[in-house]
Amino acid sequence: MNTKYLIEIDLPENLSDQFEDVLTLHHHRIEEMIMSGTLVSYSESFEDNKIWLVFEAEEKSEALEYLSTLPIIDFVEFDIFTLSVHEQKPIDIPSFSLN
Repeated sequence: MNTKYLIEIDLPENLSDQFEDVLTLHHHRIEEMIMSGTLVSYSESFEDNKIWLVFEAEEKSEALEYLSTLPIIDFVEFDIFTLSVHEQKPIDIPSFSLN
């Protein structure tokens, strides 16, 4: 059974040009992970210099492995938390008409 892990990332206070260049690659990677189902949710606040991610993985080491593939990883510090509960609104899927 998979467990959910919350990653809290601290962004650098002063975002360098190099970091901003990597950020575009980072967002592409995030999109890939969401589409594959590895990444359950993603939020960022440049106002608070934080990013929050929720990964679904069998073990914490697997979540850390996913995290290591993010292009921004060399620029940031992070904490990881094992979640006991993570609720979210289900995705609304339109019903099909047989007409």
